[in-house]
Amino acid sequence: MGKIATLSRFIPRSAETAQPIFGVLKKGRFVWTSKCEEAFQQLKTTLAAPPVLTRPVPGIPLCLYFSASKNAISDVLVPETEGEQRPMYFVSKTRYPKIDKAALALVTTSRRLRPFFQNFGIIVRIDLPIR
Repeated sequence: MGKIATLSRFIPRSAETAQPIFGVLKKGRFVWTSKCEEAFQQLKTTLAAPPVLTRPVPGIPLCLYFSASKNAISDVLVPETEGEQRPMYFVSKTRYPKIDKAALALVTTSRRLRPFFQNFGIIVRIDLPIR
């Protein structure tokens, strides 16, 4: 499963998808459930045909989409070129309350993608209502 963490930038929602498997690997009794099998098959399918990642284009702003679910945060960095959006980088992490996940998503992504944040305009889009 360490390789999944290494390849997470190529896997959309990797932390959320792999969460049942990582839960089984914690201390205690090992019980492989149908959710684990479903997660494993989904990871295999994604790794067999990973999304084609694109590169940034100087002068083109990057859109950062992030989502906070019950189990994880997931982000994708996307350059918007001529109305077309193709993923450039995926970031995913588990745990934390929902609002903390939203803040964590932005902090985690900005640290991991620091060169892009320093050299490109970033538009942040979130699925949570902001009041």
